Amino acid sequence: MSKQSIDDEYILEEKVPSPEEHFNLRKQAGLTPPPRPDNETSLKNTWFGVTIRTKQNGEAVSMGRIIGDGAIFCVVVDICTLPHHQRKGLGSKIMRALVEHTDKHAPNAQLSLLADPPGKVLYNRMGFVENKLETPMVRSTFFKAYARGQREE
Repeated sequence: MSKQSIDDEYILEEKVPSPEEHFNLRKQAGLTPPPRPDNETSLKNTWFGVTIRTKQNGEAVSMGRIIGDGAIFCVVVDICTLPHHQRKGLGSKIMRALVEHTDKHAPNAQLSLLADPPGKVLYNRMGFVENKLETPMVRSTFFKAYARGQREE
């Protein structure tokens, strides 16, 4: 696991956060929190992930990861930063680490993501473009149930 100092306040480590940190990061950043029973398995199946922590107390404040086969198809997921640490360039640092890792270890991979409108500027800066040729589709029983209030956090 590699760690690098970003500035006086943060460290970036090439490691996913703990399941509890992952749950809290997603929830506090306004993303749907993952189902707790599946969270640990999901994190273990990460191809590559990074976490930004504070130097002061080691708190996980930002993260991102890539899932997929590590060769041809890779998907960026879980890009999130705690609200009081946003607008400090942490999302850019996360994305840069993910893109650089993919370029080095899977240069022929299709790296894709589903972007919320606020993230489009960041993703465009990292070389992502909208694919107007395809219709994005997703099938997720978890997110449907969560939206209906049928899943506990």
